[in-house]
Amino acid sequence: MCFTDTDSFICHIQSDDLVCELGDIAVQWHDNSNFECDHPLYSNANFGALGKFKSETANVAPVEFCGLRSKMYSLLTLGGTKDYRKAKGVPKTFVKQNVRHEQYLDVLRYWTKTSCSYPAFRSRNHRVVTRRHEKVCLSCIDDKRHLLPDCVHSLAYGHYSIVDDDTCL
Repeated sequence: MCFTDTDSFICHIQSDDLVCELGDIAVQWHDNSNFECDHPLYSNANFGALGKFKSETANVAPVEFCGLRSKMYSLLTLGGTKDYRKAKGVPKTFVKQNVRHEQYLDVLRYWTKTSCSYPAFRSRNHRVVTRRHEKVCLSCIDDKRHLLPDCVHSLAYGHYSIVDDDTCL
């Protein structure tokens, strides 16, 4: 399991023939209506059906996933046709135009953070103004959890066993 959210997840699957293995359960569990028409798993049988699994990248295989924290991840696909980059709190247009998969990898490898600056409309005293916003764009530091010294496991802030040790930070 690489990532979970309220209504989606990303998992790593190793298989010699994934198409064959998924073919056995595709009609029962999958909505493959977004696949190319000539793909062996393509079917309109479950188009828009609730409770069915659907591939966000269709029949394009994901190559690399980099998850920094909640709602901040990048998914690289073969050929780059269905790449996904998400950064909570940052406008989608800014992420699409300015943020690249390599930046997610750099933030994860070197424990850095990136910032962004973008214009936005705001209302102040019933007057609409354009303001330039600056905020953290990418960061691997989870502000909701305390990272333990092994740099893998974490505890919720306020947990009784947290000691003041910033070994990982």
